[in-house]
Amino acid sequence: DFSGKRILVTGAGKGIGYDIVRYLIQECNGEVVGLSRTQSDLDALRAEYECECIQVDLADVAATREKVAAAGRIDLLVNNAGVSLNGPLELVPTSEIKQLMDVNVLGLLTVTQAFLPLLRQSKGRIINISSGHGLLAIPDKSVYAASKFAVQAITDSLRVELCPFDVSVSSIVVGKVDTAVLGKIIADRDKMIE
Repeated sequence: DFSGKRILVTGAGKGIGYDIVRYLIQECNGEVVGLSRTQSDLDALRAEYECECIQVDLADVAATREKVAAAGRIDLLVNNAGVSLNGPLELVPTSEIKQLMDVNVLGLLTVTQAFLPLLRQSKGRIINISSGHGLLAIPDKSVYAASKFAVQAITDSLRVELCPFDVSVSSIVVGKVDTAVLGKIIADRDKMIE
């Protein structure tokens, strides 16, 4: 039951995160705080649903810590933010690998760490959005799969680590979902082929 719960959702500006926010507000009567790196996405989210929005780029660890610390009480943390990266490792720029790891792994760890004291107080819950690529790596997904395997490992470790504090930790392993990211994947592949 999420009614009256204060829920922080990362990557709330579009795709799966946007739908999570919609569901939590419309169906569950939750009090949602949405995080996104894109202000225009947050403006659209705020216009459609009355929720608090915080602009932050999870790749900027110092800014992330500062901004999430000001968010207040949290009962549920949904770590949804993620970057997709496709292509053979040989062709993937190192800067894009770093950005993906900063968002998908370090960003998740940073937000989680910042909210652990509050989640212990509320005996809250952490849900990490993962991927089937975190269970089975395939060609052209080596970097993305590595980040999602990390999400699975973080979830498994935290589940045991936080159990004595009555904080539950789980992951949702998502398959292919028809969002705008699929168009980006195709465009990125076409760019690599060129």
